[in-house]
Amino acid sequence: MIDDRWSLKWLIGESISEVEFLSESETWCILLSRGSTLNVPCLWRLRLEGKLVATSSDHLHSFGLKELFDAAKVLREYSMGVPISSVEVDKGSLDLRIAFGPRLMLEILLESAGYESWSACHSSGVVVIARGDGELISY
Repeated sequence: MIDDRWSLKWLIGESISEVEFLSESETWCILLSRGSTLNVPCLWRLRLEGKLVATSSDHLHSFGLKELFDAAKVLREYSMGVPISSVEVDKGSLDLRIAFGPRLMLEILLESAGYESWSACHSSGVVVIARGDGELISY
């Protein structure tokens, strides 16, 4: 069972204020409304009513479109300003599920058993990191 202080319940009520892809580190930086951040160097996917809308792997692919697919723009358009209603960390895989009401879900999926994955940084300075070995660490 995941310790309550690492439950990330403090994300509830926050909303996304900015999404940026840092190409040098291949990390997604998601800024939240009350100063917290999510750093995501792994796969994320956005689902609306269970259907896939975008994934981090889609970013800058053409898919036969006139312009390259901008996954950051799609994530912003669907979720910006919508309060987070629930947060769930899978106790086995440490996949992170963030709900924005009953219809919209951001899923952050670990891709490595060895490397650190997503991290959540509270505005107070507390950092929670998901490790590939299934452990959450905090400092």
